[in-house]
Amino acid sequence: MSKTILLLNPPGPKRLYRDTSCDTLSKANYVWKPKGHILFSTIIPADWEYNFIDASIDSLSPEQVYDAIAKNKPNIIVMAMSSVIWDQDLAFLKEIKNMFPDIYCIVFGSLLIDKLFFDIVMQYADEVVYDPLTYDLRNYNSHDKNFEMIKKAQGNKKPTFVKSFSPKHELFDGKGYRWPFVKHFKYAPVYTQFGCPYSCSYCPQSLTSVTVRYEDDVKNEIKNIYDAGYKEIHFGDETFGSPKDYVKKLLNWMIKENFNLSWSGYTYPGLIEKKFLEVMKLSGCHTLVIGIDSADFNLLKEYGRNVKKERTFQFISDCHELNIDVCGDFILGLEGEDERAVLKTIDFAVSCGVDYASFNVAQPLAGSILRDKIIKAGIIDEKSIGHDTAGFNMPGSSMINSKHLKELHSLAVRRFYLRPKYIIKRLSKIRSIEEFALRSIEGLGVLKNAMLTI
Repeated sequence: MSKTILLLNPPGPKRLYRDTSCDTLSKANYVWKPKGHILFSTIIPADWEYNFIDASIDSLSPEQVYDAIAKNKPNIIVMAMSSVIWDQDLAFLKEIKNMFPDIYCIVFGSLLIDKLFFDIVMQYADEVVYDPLTYDLRNYNSHDKNFEMIKKAQGNKKPTFVKSFSPKHELFDGKGYRWPFVKHFKYAPVYTQFGCPYSCSYCPQSLTSVTVRYEDDVKNEIKNIYDAGYKEIHFGDETFGSPKDYVKKLLNWMIKENFNLSWSGYTYPGLIEKKFLEVMKLSGCHTLVIGIDSADFNLLKEYGRNVKKERTFQFISDCHELNIDVCGDFILGLEGEDERAVLKTIDFAVSCGVDYASFNVAQPLAGSILRDKIIKAGIIDEKSIGHDTAGFNMPGSSMINSKHLKELHSLAVRRFYLRPKYIIKRLSKIRSIEEFALRSIEGLGVLKNAMLTI
């Protein structure tokens, strides 16, 4: 039987990114296209009607959203929730269920892998979903509603392959979304999987099982993207490149089909050798984002990250030889780091040769072992939420207080991006007016947000 489903991002700050595993405020002017809702759109049955409302990016009031729900008359609402504005989102959920008690309400959000917050939400929602790719939407009202469904989505790093439809990309166009490394305004995010094959314990994906979409379904999506006139892809997987044979086949197919789509994405330096990078480049890759995280590679081993410094340098060198830009993700203030260690990481970011640097603050994210450590250290309690990796709201660590960690985060951004030689180099690599506009928008956003913490 045909149903109507409404994908809903509630009212909130325009730069707020709500996600299934990690939500945050944008570090610049970009706002990612909504991963959770895009993944949900891959499982909508072909005979169903669907719509999407992003009240945050469209600056809609709660009353405007209520009116839109009444007009749309959905059978199901799929709503995202954020830890950053938890109380506001929870109040919004309560009001939706009060006003529309007959609508089946599915909720997802990063906090909901914590039983404490799962149980709170289940007082109002009909169901919580963690991995959309494994969810049977057609039989939505026949699932178990207890916390065991979260546990079932954790622990197995061997990929499970699942069937999916092509995402409804048209729902997510024309709203000012941007991935910061795109060279074109018109782009589409592609997710080949949910979860990450690695287990870095400061990351909420450390326990998440891996679910992979069938290769033919992803190929069909990319062909639809090309036919619809998109110029660029953002491969949004936590680690694009795994499973290796799967990704190599996909990229070689893109080369054979001659789509001429440029792309960027996240990957893991220990996974990708030079020959793999050559295939990536031929298929349209221009930028790869890798987690470098800290200058202290021995400390990273304690958190389950085992890439050697030499391998990281080799990856950066290989990328530059192939004219692929590299963005290094860095984490400031990991538990066990003092100010001197953070300053070493900032120095390393400036000197290691990456083309971009994304500075994150170590945060007690739900589902990460780091959260357990910070709770045990007495820095926060189990109910503490709202922490943001972009550096706007942080608890600090046992060695660095919150105020000083903000100052160090601002220093890192200024030291990396305000180098005259760096600015000249970035400007020299721009090849179009469109790309110049995109880099200018994001550059100004990075500097503005850095200055807010001075």
